Amino acid sequence: MLATGIQKSREFLKFVRLLAGRVGELLDYSNLGTDAGVDSKTTKEWVSILERMHIIAFALPFSSDLSSGLIKSPKVYFIDTGLACRFIIINYCVRRFILQPKGRVSETGSARPARMASIASSA
Repeated sequence: MLATGIQKSREFLKFVRLLAGRVGELLDYSNLGTDAGVDSKTTKEWVSILERMHIIAFALPFSSDLSSGLIKSPKVYFIDTGLACRFIIINYCVRRFILQPKGRVSETGSARPARMASIASSA
């Protein structure tokens, strides 16, 4: 998939900006794809590419019930909080950054050391 490249570069950039604005949220492929102007299959492919490139990572949402925690959609995080902030600032919805994602960006920074340890142990 990486060898074929990204065919819709404008939509991909919009997708990454929208994804950055949703750090720390449950990942909803359908909503994200609709907002970016692509179908859910393309959204899943692009998310997969970003994950394999270690740009984003996932965490299961907290749940007191193990089975419901495994069923829920994962939360999405950017490995590099600076990159996420850069995309959020460029994003047309800067007001969302000012009002909401500050806590989620901080949460991303907290989740990063655990993710980096996971990457190092799998290499």
